[in-house]
Amino acid sequence: MKTLPRMDMTGWTIDSFELAYDGLQSLNAACRLIQNQPRSEVRNGEYHPGADFIVSIGEDWCSAQIDALIERVGEVRFGDRQHDERRVLLLINYASSHGSASDPLASIIQMALDQSVRPA
Repeated sequence: MKTLPRMDMTGWTIDSFELAYDGLQSLNAACRLIQNQPRSEVRNGEYHPGADFIVSIGEDWCSAQIDALIERVGEVRFGDRQHDERRVLLLINYASSHGSASDPLASIIQMALDQSVRPA
């Protein structure tokens, strides 16, 4: 049986990070569409087995991959200033993408400032 691939983010460019993030977000959104269909309805606190399989891909695998990607984006720096600004924008996008559960604005601004500081 083929397993889901593991992300090895060694040597990734900002394009690689953005594409993987967009793809994972799209996959997660597709999983939520299945999860929220009336036919996926929870009975006795559980989804139908097919829906439960999709829910675990979105809530477990996608979420873990997104978390790992964002952690790595926070660690890496790019020599090109425009690429590094895109990196910070990706972090801002993630931090503000959870609606009312998003990080507080002051926290997002501070994170962006901290991430933008370039060593002398």
